[in-house]
Amino acid sequence: MLFIIMVIKFLHASDSYKPGYIITNEGDTIKGKLLNKNWSFNPAQISMQSGTGKLHEYTPAQIQLFFVQPDEYYVSAQVDLDVTPINVEHLILENQPIIKKDTAVFLRVLVRGPMSLYSMHDVEHKRHYFIQYKEEPITELINFVYKMPVNGNPQKVTLSKYRNQLKTYFTKCRKLLKDVSELDFTRKHLQRTVEAFNSCVSKDGSEYVRKPEPINYQIGPVIGFASTSLDFKGATPLNNTNLPASNDLTFGVGFTIGIPRSKNRWAIASELLWHRYKTSASTPVDPNKEFYTQYQYNVDVSYLKLNILPRYIFPTGTVRPFINLGISIGFLVNDDEYKETLFVKQLSGIRTDETQWHARSMESAFIAGAGLAVKQLFVELRYERGNGVSPYVQIASTRSYLGVHATYQFSLLNKKKLKYDQAPRF
Repeated sequence: MLFIIMVIKFLHASDSYKPGYIITNEGDTIKGKLLNKNWSFNPAQISMQSGTGKLHEYTPAQIQLFFVQPDEYYVSAQVDLDVTPINVEHLILENQPIIKKDTAVFLRVLVRGPMSLYSMHDVEHKRHYFIQYKEEPITELINFVYKMPVNGNPQKVTLSKYRNQLKTYFTKCRKLLKDVSELDFTRKHLQRTVEAFNSCVSKDGSEYVRKPEPINYQIGPVIGFASTSLDFKGATPLNNTNLPASNDLTFGVGFTIGIPRSKNRWAIASELLWHRYKTSASTPVDPNKEFYTQYQYNVDVSYLKLNILPRYIFPTGTVRPFINLGISIGFLVNDDEYKETLFVKQLSGIRTDETQWHARSMESAFIAGAGLAVKQLFVELRYERGNGVSPYVQIASTRSYLGVHATYQFSLLNKKKLKYDQAPRF
């Protein structure tokens, strides 16, 4: 429990201060470092660190807007906010939304131009969208759900007022009116439509458009060295056989997808690795005995493994610790040398019988690992435990794997950060 608490505190403490600026209500621009939390919900206040290290807190009532790298723009606004419940059990029976007047909020800027579009995601997980035409007041686009009795049973009804709200302005660009009639209430469709409207009514189009955060893809070679142990239980002399560990190289390719809005902390790593394990052993016998029976086992199998690993990278600077947990699915490539040889010493000599076994065609395993990342180089100590090579019900097998892996990842994304002297002034 103490470990969990320490991890939670570390994660909260690791929110980083990034260059940015605020514009005060008096129109002054103050540069500094702002706490960028990659907000899932719109912030109620913003923290700024001055050059002396002193912290200042600002609410929507105290500033006009703020910008923080890499691309977070919020404006302050006092709006009439639709607070109609969205949970099914709390839906209202009236066809009019519940409006909270004169609510001070920070709104994320999606489009700025003749018509501006803003968004808000509140703590009730409700998404709000707002428009502003030129210098008119900011207005929320209304799309709410309520309950209406039908034959004595309440039915969900969606009232999409936002389409008529937009049509009021889109008479200035009639070719878009049909699109508005079928417009979905999503960021993608609303943003695309407002951009089209700005291009229609102004030759300069939109002054600013927030682009979706790009997904960071990385690819690179993976190489490792591992010690693999096999254990068997069941109706087999393997119970009395001490199979030595197999020490082998493993190699392949890795592909990593960064999770958007996680500040390069969360990623999904996938790997396609070739791995072989080779070992052999015999049951113990006394060769001086007149008669004996001995079993010899040879295991030389190879698998192509697909590993899926959710990964967390601690943002601690140049050297970043990381942990990952995941699963591995191994597909059999070769099992030509997976056999049991029986030696029976009799008066007539030693009789030999050989039985060719077949390995499991698909092996599964659990993976846990931890390591360090330095720039694009990742070095990891990894443990795996899987269901081994035996496909036979009467013979259970387990595989334990301890290895060191290294990968160098090449980014497929060229992501440029805006500096505050490059950011548009609203």
